[in-house]
Amino acid sequence: MSSRFSLRFVSGAHEGEQHELEGPRVTVGRKPGNSLQLQDSSVSGTHAELLIDDAGVTLRDRNSTNGTKVGGTPIDERALAHGDQVSFGSLQAVLEDAEVGGASGGEEPDAVGSLSAAALEDSGKRSRSGFLIVVAVILLLGAGAWFALGMVEGEGGGSALPVASVEGDLLEGSGSFEGELGAWMNEEAASVEFLDSRQAASTGLNGMLAELVAGERASLKSPSVTTRAGMKMIARASASADAAVGARLGLRFSRGGDAGGTVAWSAVIDGDEEVTVEAVTPAGYDSAEVILDARAAGDGSVSVDDASLTSAGTAQGAQELGGYGFHLLGEPDQSLCLTKISAVYLGGLEVDGASITGALTEKGMDLTASQAGALSLSVDAALIAKGVASIGASGHQVHGAEFEREGVTSVLLGEGNDLVAVHWESPCEVRGRSEGEGMSLEVSLQDSSCRVQVDFKEERVHAGDLAYAARGAEREGQLGDCLSSWAELLERYPYQEALVVEAEGVRGRLVQAGMLELQEVRAEIERASFFRLVELYRACRSQAAAVGERYKGSEVQAEADALVEAVEAELALLEVDLDAGEVSRLQAIHAVLKASESPRLASEVASYLESEFSASTDGGGE
Repeated sequence: MSSRFSLRFVSGAHEGEQHELEGPRVTVGRKPGNSLQLQDSSVSGTHAELLIDDAGVTLRDRNSTNGTKVGGTPIDERALAHGDQVSFGSLQAVLEDAEVGGASGGEEPDAVGSLSAAALEDSGKRSRSGFLIVVAVILLLGAGAWFALGMVEGEGGGSALPVASVEGDLLEGSGSFEGELGAWMNEEAASVEFLDSRQAASTGLNGMLAELVAGERASLKSPSVTTRAGMKMIARASASADAAVGARLGLRFSRGGDAGGTVAWSAVIDGDEEVTVEAVTPAGYDSAEVILDARAAGDGSVSVDDASLTSAGTAQGAQELGGYGFHLLGEPDQSLCLTKISAVYLGGLEVDGASITGALTEKGMDLTASQAGALSLSVDAALIAKGVASIGASGHQVHGAEFEREGVTSVLLGEGNDLVAVHWESPCEVRGRSEGEGMSLEVSLQDSSCRVQVDFKEERVHAGDLAYAARGAEREGQLGDCLSSWAELLERYPYQEALVVEAEGVRGRLVQAGMLELQEVRAEIERASFFRLVELYRACRSQAAAVGERYKGSEVQAEADALVEAVEAELALLEVDLDAGEVSRLQAIHAVLKASESPRLASEVASYLESEFSASTDGGGE
């Protein structure tokens, strides 16, 4: 049987949907588990409830962020009638009563009440004192509405404090959220939007608020402003966040307003805070913006008001090494940006959820995170164009911008004098993804430390020594030593492109030659197997062992060792069969000699059977 009451949605993602209200209680909200789950960021996790009985439907707000309204008027609790228009946040629906049907009866009154034309006409026929009473009633209603509006604004976080202007604010006051709100934008990739709300106001009447459930993300960004390398930028905001939301204020630097870039983050916001983030603009960046990012591990909300962005002259923001600038950003430090001269090489190197410390060394910077986690970074297109490679358990591999590889311990970016390497201790899975003209890297870091290397002088000396030794070993026919030297160069010192190309070429040529030699041995083994030739088997075993020794330390040796093992297994079976036949033949000879009364010869045969085959003269022992 169909329910008497239903809600018909007339706006938003649920427009056109009709939901029957099965009593006695229907909960409405964005969180799973509500009787009526609404997928809209303006709807709270638990927004409202509808109580249904024989008398009708009562709507009750559940302290929702963006309020519940009937006919445009905010309510805490209201009995509903057929045709009433109900709003949950920005979603609108109409209550329908199947027993009444038809269109909604009567017109909606406005927020301060209304007087019909007939009433006004009747009032004109009354005494002058009656007219004055009507005027007084209108004035009182108007004043009451004004007072009520002020109370509504004051409730839930709205403040009567005036908005203070910030001297030098590059955002021109848009972070007060009192006027046009379009200057600030929600990021498209986020699942929940920030909405203007009186509850979020620290001063004035409006702030921005997002309510999230576990797994959701919200991100709000300011307009971009122009900056330049070395300019100190300061972002400030009044913010509030529940601990489960994991909100941070950020100062993002980018080029030409691109979505990428690198971010100086605040610590995670816990409760009500006045948050400040300061950072010196790294080389290569020309714009900056304020962002508020929230990623919910549980249900909660985050709000922001009175955000500003100012500059404070120039400052030294990088630790320098050989023309490279290492910029540690955040309060505390949470990301690294690597630049060279006026170019950005690496941006936003972060370990998820961790602060980092950096120690400059002779070769680059050692980074230690406060905890292990996923490492991510963005790579500039100019560096990618010069090469991307990785080092892992299976050696050196070259990649494009899109790749996945397990067991990796280093990633190499660029070449020659523009080479950057990122190292870590435990083998990890690495994923490279195209990101605009550049690329992003994600590393499932097992430890809490990694190294960024930009100086390779020592490694290039070692590589040169290994190359010299490898060439000499090949000239002397010591192919195993030659292959081992080239393999060590590729695994530990692949930092000179010419030597990498030579190593891969020589290894490929020699390994192919060794595999061809083993192929010839396999052909002989097949002949030995067909004719059951013991001596040929033994010769093949010796040949395979000799190839393995000549190519010692390479994959050729591994293949040769496997072949020797296979030959020995087949030879053992063949020798067992042949020995069994020989024992039977000698036992027959012994019997003939014994029967012919030749004891000396019979004794010699018996002795040979015992010493060579551990067998008796009759097969069952004497």
